[in-house]
Amino acid sequence: MGALESESRYYDFHTHRMGSSSDGVVAIVNVSQKDWCVPMSPELFSAGLHPWYLGQSDAFDFQYLEGLAGDDRLRVIGECGLDRLVSTPMDVQMEVFERQIRFAERIRKPVVVHCVRAFGELVGVQRRLQPTVPLVVHGFNHKISILRELLGSGFYISLGSALMRLNSAAAKGIVEIPRERLLLETDDSGLGIEEIYERAALLMDMKIVDLKSIIECNFAGLF
Repeated sequence: MGALESESRYYDFHTHRMGSSSDGVVAIVNVSQKDWCVPMSPELFSAGLHPWYLGQSDAFDFQYLEGLAGDDRLRVIGECGLDRLVSTPMDVQMEVFERQIRFAERIRKPVVVHCVRAFGELVGVQRRLQPTVPLVVHGFNHKISILRELLGSGFYISLGSALMRLNSAAAKGIVEIPRERLLLETDDSGLGIEEIYERAALLMDMKIVDLKSIIECNFAGLF
């Protein structure tokens, strides 16, 4: 490994594993309303109202989220979004999601988006609200037609453990993503971000050092 590669850092856009940051890794640790456990360490974090956990306390949870706005470690709003596999009505999900996008606009933070079987609605929200902050669809692993629609609407795409499966949609679609809108993540996979980078570099036919430079630039550009 050359000196440049050893000195550059890995960037993990979205992880649920606290303690992921180190001298060689910059990670954004996700915090949801399920437990509102904000990292006590200097780690960067994201926070939002996840559609899995919407319920009776949404107003309180949003107040809590707003209270985190002054924390310098808060870099991303979310994960938040739309999920057709949960029982919460879509109109309720939509209201909470749109409120978080407006909040992100107000405090000038990007948004990490969770979306399951609701990409048409997601694109509709983006077109209706026209946010100027980046919206990043995380853990993307869906067909190329959906990927192209998201890219055409200006979304960033974050890829993770699905890249490790040779014939996955993520592995096939990575070459379709403009390099300036690509991010990488570990999510809740248990993998190291180094493994994700290694796989992504192989699929993109580039050196890891060059991929690290691209992701670092994209990461910085989000903020």
